[in-house]
Amino acid sequence: MTPQLRPQRRDPPHPLVTLGGALIVFALVVIGIRGTLLPRGAVILLSICFIVVFRWVSRRSANAMRERRERELEQLRSTPVLHLND
Repeated sequence: MTPQLRPQRRDPPHPLVTLGGALIVFALVVIGIRGTLLPRGAVILLSICFIVVFRWVSRRSANAMRERRERELEQLRSTPVLHLND
């Protein structure tokens, strides 16, 4: 019997990062379909650069959101609840 692997915890990036990425992909597809604006090699190079940059930005965004959430939880834990013993 093999041990079950735990799923990796990955936080989603900020929704605006995802929306911006989708808009850029749409623009690259339109540029690629038109074909007259840029040569195919340039579109492929732009796509690869976009993938690298988007992965970096979305990881930073996800880490920032996770850190913000953890800070807020710590602040809530340290805040006393008024009239709890009444």
